[in-house]
Amino acid sequence: GEFFQKKKMKAPAVLFIDEIDSIGAKRQQTAFYGNNQTLNQILAEMDGFKSSESIIVIAATNHVEVLDPALVRPGRFDLKIAIHSPDVKGREEILKLYLDRIVTDGTIDAHTIARNTPGMVGADLENLINQAAISAAVNKAAAVAMEHIEYAKDKIVMGHQWKGKLMSISERTCTAYHEGGHALIALHSKVADPLYKATILPKGDSLGSTHQMPNPDDQHSISKEKLFAQMCVCMGGRVAEELIYGLDKVTTGAQSDISTATRIAETMIKACGFGSENVGTIEYNEGPKGWQYSEATKSAVEAEVRGLVQAAYEEAKKTLTENLDELH
Repeated sequence: GEFFQKKKMKAPAVLFIDEIDSIGAKRQQTAFYGNNQTLNQILAEMDGFKSSESIIVIAATNHVEVLDPALVRPGRFDLKIAIHSPDVKGREEILKLYLDRIVTDGTIDAHTIARNTPGMVGADLENLINQAAISAAVNKAAAVAMEHIEYAKDKIVMGHQWKGKLMSISERTCTAYHEGGHALIALHSKVADPLYKATILPKGDSLGSTHQMPNPDDQHSISKEKLFAQMCVCMGGRVAEELIYGLDKVTTGAQSDISTATRIAETMIKACGFGSENVGTIEYNEGPKGWQYSEATKSAVEAEVRGLVQAAYEEAKKTLTENLDELH
């Protein structure tokens, strides 16, 4: 109450409350009585503002869904503005802002970086440029180049490079075939994102990686065929190992690929209505109490997910078998 009184004395004023969810969560979800008291005090103070006092209250949160309805009703917070992550154009403008603050060699393409950093916000992009500048300094480069940006991005997304990691020739060869499988599926797909690069340099928990350049037209929605193409690219690594070494000698390298493909398939069936008539266009996400449908429905949904992943595997196998000479 004292804080609000001070602001009233200094009117006109703007009061900004960051992370308001820490004190404004729904009261039945708040574990501590003290939090309820704080929220009740805020509600009372906001009701006490007069239109003539010229005080604007602004709050920010990343979890608007947990806020108490009494806090966000008209008369308290009248206007709600959703601030989304920047799109390609927005990321490009942010990158240009930070690139202007460092010395570059003229090879850096902000648009290319923006296309390869989906989901990154301003703080992430600032960190990317800072890490690139550090990399350039460590390597005694006169200016930051595109290679330093690529190094920084891989470091942020995948983790540090294992410079001391010793890989046998057989491990490197297997990893090369695995990443080659991903790359070939991306190259031969008509709808998958264009192949950007593939590497067998171990980073983070991965022995290698394949990167695609996201299409800026797919920022807000993705087609069914595009999602299926993503699954096919995921399956490319395991299929490549099978074709080269045989079914009994495949490695654990496809673990994250299988996880990603399964997650995409589950989203397609459970949330997007991309299944067959057996499951229909119904949402099947589990609620707080777990699965709320019959066992028969659960089995049908699982069968659809399994069938979609298997179809992606078969499509990847067909593509690589037809282009096996390119894998060697």
